[in-house]
Amino acid sequence: MRRTALAALLCAALVCAGCAGLRRDSADAFRVVGYAPDYSLDRTDPAAFDRVTDAILFSVEPTPDGAFPAEALAAAPVARFQEIRRAHGVRVHLCFGGWGRSAGFPPMATDPAKRAAFIAALAAFCREKGFDGVDYDWEFPASREEHAAYDALLIETAQALHPQGKEVTVALGWSQTLAPAAYAAVDRIHLMTYDMGARHATHEAATAAVRRLLRDGAPREKICLGLPFYGRKMDHPDTAAAYADLLRDHAPAPTEDEAGGFYFNNAETLRRKTRYALEEGLAGVMIWELSMDTRDDTSLLKAVTDEIARHGRK
Repeated sequence: MRRTALAALLCAALVCAGCAGLRRDSADAFRVVGYAPDYSLDRTDPAAFDRVTDAILFSVEPTPDGAFPAEALAAAPVARFQEIRRAHGVRVHLCFGGWGRSAGFPPMATDPAKRAAFIAALAAFCREKGFDGVDYDWEFPASREEHAAYDALLIETAQALHPQGKEVTVALGWSQTLAPAAYAAVDRIHLMTYDMGARHATHEAATAAVRRLLRDGAPREKICLGLPFYGRKMDHPDTAAAYADLLRDHAPAPTEDEAGGFYFNNAETLRRKTRYALEEGLAGVMIWELSMDTRDDTSLLKAVTDEIARHGRK
């Protein structure tokens, strides 16, 4: 009975994904990548996982000594992500780093022996726990040595994971760069096209960041355009608010990108950005983060996947 029910759930999820214009059965299909932080996973609408192709569990901080962070992972919702993978037919990835969780990168990544030990344990963990890949988010390398170490970490992780059929992705700040060999090694670049000034995520700034990355040598077919599901206070940029909270508290008109002193992206702005990613032949779009969305027809994720379906990209 349990297997039958699970199979039914999986079939339903795949049908839903198909209705949203998404394909999960091809490596070069247009990706809709959603970050799901450990601290907000319980607030995330389970239906959101039917509208993404890839879900990323955010995040675990690397340990400075290169030892695999088993204790942190024991506290992370790994089992929940395994169930999301089974029930929704979505690829799942494990993120290391992020803002406030990157202090372990420099001592680990700059030491070849520590780096190798970390990667070997990571490959074993992904194989054992059924993760489809790893996502790195080092915010941010601060020296030439650290930049070189980040490139090496990406390249060597790809060498370890690719033979297992697993992916390596990188969350890249809108002004960051990688070495050519690192661009070649990673499967996708999740370009963080937000937090770019007072109006922190305009269409114009996002497209300029993509053009800069292309000039730097990144393959367009590996770039996922970052989409914010939150707003920032224009005169106090350290203050952020979820899109769902902005709608509840300020009731902006559907065409407005500003409310209560916050700048955010409304549904039409994200449809426009999604069209841009489709028309430019990018790998897909990336969302920070899924719990910040609404659960009705005002949903940003619904707008994104509806635009994909309308465009006809599979």
